Amino acid sequence: MAEIRSTLDLVMERTKNLTLTDGEKRELRRRELEGRLRGLAQKPLDGRLTIDETKADFTSIAAGREGEARELLKEILADHIDPEGDYGRVLEILRVVLGMETGPLEEAFRSLQEEIASAREGYLERMKESLACRVSGTAVVPNLSRSPEWQEFRKKSAAALKGRLLSQP
Repeated sequence: MAEIRSTLDLVMERTKNLTLTDGEKRELRRRELEGRLRGLAQKPLDGRLTIDETKADFTSIAAGREGEARELLKEILADHIDPEGDYGRVLEILRVVLGMETGPLEEAFRSLQEEIASAREGYLERMKESLACRVSGTAVVPNLSRSPEWQEFRKKSAAALKGRLLSQP
């Protein structure tokens, strides 16, 4: 009778002579570190972890790879910044966990939010004028989130914020 082998046995047999190159090993370690940091960053943003607990966890995760972990965490947090949203928790993590000076960054964010608020009014006015040609009435309200121009403006604003954050030491 033929022997029935599991999928794992088959995979192990076929890959027994394969090895990872040094570059692949580095990339694998980097992806693992990034995954752990993404999970860590999400917890305080959701309010499931205090800043002090986050700092302690970061220290244990980053042991021996502090520089790389700092840069990865900055990138991860930069992805969580919404140009029109609240960025206070992100700045708190940067200040407490990474020890960054966030004053100039906070001022840049506040300035950009003011710019976005004034630009919003301009975009809304242009959309109202565009709609007035086809539809009129007091119930007509432009949907700014459906405007490709507005989405492009928001994307550029978010990229500017991210660039500003990532350029901080």
